[in-house]
Amino acid sequence: MVRFGIVGTGIMGNLYARLIHEHPSAEVKAVAGITRESVEELASKYGAQPFLKHREMYESGEIDAVYIATPDFAHAQVTEEALEAGLHVLLEKPMTTNLQEAERLARLAENRQQQKAMIRFGNRWSPPYLQAKSALKNGTLGNVLAIHAGLHDTIYVPTKMLSWSYMTTPAWFLMSHTLDAAFWLLGRRAEKVYATGSKRRLLELGIDTYDLIQAQVTFKGGVTGIFSSGWVYPNSMPTTVSSFFEVVGDRGSIFLNLQHQTVALAEKAFKFPSILMSEVDGKMEGYLVHTLNAFIRAIEEELPSPVPFADGLENVRILDAVHRSLESGEVVYLDHAR
Repeated sequence: MVRFGIVGTGIMGNLYARLIHEHPSAEVKAVAGITRESVEELASKYGAQPFLKHREMYESGEIDAVYIATPDFAHAQVTEEALEAGLHVLLEKPMTTNLQEAERLARLAENRQQQKAMIRFGNRWSPPYLQAKSALKNGTLGNVLAIHAGLHDTIYVPTKMLSWSYMTTPAWFLMSHTLDAAFWLLGRRAEKVYATGSKRRLLELGIDTYDLIQAQVTFKGGVTGIFSSGWVYPNSMPTTVSSFFEVVGDRGSIFLNLQHQTVALAEKAFKFPSILMSEVDGKMEGYLVHTLNAFIRAIEEELPSPVPFADGLENVRILDAVHRSLESGEVVYLDHAR
């Protein structure tokens, strides 16, 4: 039985606490966060021990692994201290929002092979993306020419859901997913990036971050990817998250419509309910469960990390280039490509 601690009591912390609780080989033993009320509420739900300081939880001897779901900008210290405490780590994306921090964490994880350090990139277990992976592996699409991907949120997310949206961007928060999917599907590193973005609507609301960011990323071998992420879609959209992903080859293409998942519900408003995560017989099922399964299996069977910190570092390298291009207005070449 893998004993878990949870750091962070927001949406993802609550969700993964439930998934861990429902897993036959895992249990939630401790919860840490910054507000006593939220920590005690989540801990009491699963009979776990509450902590207001994550270091005390790490040193308690109560846990073997930790799921870290702090805000984007607050990953580095809690992750570094977890690894130094000898814990297995499942870390929310993005790995960090600082390249130097990501490099330090990747080195630390590399030197601790007995500990499983994994980035929570769930698309690698999502059925639509698995279809794309299969098509590429089987050669159905031929040689990949281009990728086109969009991942957007409604304006509810940066204005209501997140209190810290001004400390991140839609690239860190959203594009990290699609960039990792491209890296995983292609198996190729990015070589250069050119990005543009706009700041208008959220600035008017007093939130100093980008409304939308677009990036052209060239991968090794000349494959070009166009990635778009923003969070100013109107709240009248049928889903909070709108997403698509397309791979174009010289013999075929595959288009993933991740918004309309075959179900349309019309009641007070028109909606596309998600079928990628559903409740079945009182338990959650879907791609996030499979992500957790892979992490726990790696611990129990001493397998390599399913999404190693090296992959998280590659993701941060691309995103760092995106933001440097936004600031400079120029093409940014990644260091390894020179």
